Amino acid sequence: MMRDSDRISILLVLAFKQLLQYENMPEWLVVGLKQLELPEVVNEFNLDELTKSAETSSALLIVLYYSYLYDYMMWSPVLLRTYLETFTTNHTDLKTLPVQCIKCLVLLLAWLSTSSEISYSNSCCTRRLLDILRSSSITNWYTHHPWILNWAFTDVQITECCGARILELWLPTLVEEIEHDEENNGGRESENCLLHIPTILKYRDTSTVLISLMGSEDKEISDSSKNIIHWIINKNDEYEESTIDTMTKHSTDLLHQLFRQEQYPQDHQIINVLGVLTKLLDNPKHNDTITRGVVPTLYHIIKMIGQEEDIENDITSVSLQYILTILHHKTDLGHLGVTVAPMLTQSTEFMSKLEECVKCKLWKIKNKSLHIITWLAMSPQHINVTSVIRIKTSYIIELISTCPTWCIIPTLRLLTIALSIPVKNTPVVFYRESCIVEEPLFTKREIRHIYMYMQQFMCQDDIEILEHCTDCLKTIFSFCKKCNNGLDKELLNHPWNQHLIDTLIEINYGHGVKDAVLDILILLQVGDNKVCLSEDILTLWLYSILDTTLTSHKSHLLQQLLAKVKKEGVDSQLLTDVKQHLLNVME
Repeated sequence: MMRDSDRISILLVLAFKQLLQYENMPEWLVVGLKQLELPEVVNEFNLDELTKSAETSSALLIVLYYSYLYDYMMWSPVLLRTYLETFTTNHTDLKTLPVQCIKCLVLLLAWLSTSSEISYSNSCCTRRLLDILRSSSITNWYTHHPWILNWAFTDVQITECCGARILELWLPTLVEEIEHDEENNGGRESENCLLHIPTILKYRDTSTVLISLMGSEDKEISDSSKNIIHWIINKNDEYEESTIDTMTKHSTDLLHQLFRQEQYPQDHQIINVLGVLTKLLDNPKHNDTITRGVVPTLYHIIKMIGQEEDIENDITSVSLQYILTILHHKTDLGHLGVTVAPMLTQSTEFMSKLEECVKCKLWKIKNKSLHIITWLAMSPQHINVTSVIRIKTSYIIELISTCPTWCIIPTLRLLTIALSIPVKNTPVVFYRESCIVEEPLFTKREIRHIYMYMQQFMCQDDIEILEHCTDCLKTIFSFCKKCNNGLDKELLNHPWNQHLIDTLIEINYGHGVKDAVLDILILLQVGDNKVCLSEDILTLWLYSILDTTLTSHKSHLLQQLLAKVKKEGVDSQLLTDVKQHLLNVME
């Protein structure tokens, strides 16, 4: 078994090799190492003897540093605390110590902070040491070790002094752990990779420090901080509502700070902070009510978009997403239409850029701008509109025929609004190029074109798209009746209606009768015109009725519809069961 004296010999060699910042060993260390004689039994340590001279005590500090760093020999927490207190007492001015001694003190204090036997984070030694660290380069005293990471967040004073600088150096390690976790989908293998993430999750202040690091001018630091915060928000279910709200406040304050500084913020700073802020606002644990801090922040975002020369970029995309998120929340300043909408509509530059966004080539920007425009079009009528967005009907037709699946819903909303009775004093105006003033907004040909695409949208087996299609379809028929052009009767007899009804019943089989499907069956007057249900399709529909939890209103509608449908060839017992199921609800 290796004796303590043998370990010390190894440590001395390590000490010589590790002190790379010295071309030659400093005199104080040479003298101290020669005078240093350690007993083989730890209990026989005499601290008075070991600290009888500055050189000896400093040499011992060096030896202890490497001993703890490489796990060769460790004293008890009480003994180490006593030694450090003696050492700092003997050195009234720590600034006179060699840089290497400061580095050793930091690591040994960090080790003490991991001990459950004593509390040493707010000691006199620590406070005196922090005075030096505040004005020193981190390269002089930092050791890349988990103890240091833990120590940085054990006390508010330590965190304020050097928490950000230490966490910044750990970002590459933490990001690597997160990437391993995501590769393994959070399974058992990923648990072995998360060695240091749990350390920062123990302390609430780490999220605040990470948020501040997002404001770094160094893109790599800002990006890494953003990725870690995203991971924490997604993975850590233990965060309380108050913590999410606190993180939201700090992110909002940082964004406001970036816009108020003399130098205009860099793109990555805005993108990362806005991305995290939006994610926090969308978090289920976030309080739905947004505080007053959103007003100046939103002002800066609106102004920034209005000044953008090229809107097809990531800044525009995240900015529009942030605005969209704000619009879907409540505010403690009153009704959204009174507080938020005027900030948008009264900025001529913003409204002009928003109109450009909805007509740009990038669908991710077009999609978000469509959502905002439809929200504005449905905003309260009493808003004072100073700027408007003009959208040509031919462009809406183009949107319908070219939009990807994930853009169908905002496109349908826009179409529904355009087909509705126009409302005065709205920030969105629809128009068509026509010499005839009384001509409807959409021609018969355009409505037929729209109806064809609507049928395709409804067959995509997406209930949310189907619901929006149903609303839009109702508006189309209302529009046709208002125009009194007979097109509503033409659409009811469209040859593709039969295929549409069959497809809807087939793809929704096993999920009950959806309200949207029932609305379409009633709207297309199934049983009253050319649309009928074949024996197989009717059988599927009857089974769907049996699988449906019914309200009295829905039961009444189904009974009326069922009475119109031809039932030849359908199993009589199935019909009886369905009728009884409908009657049970009515009773």
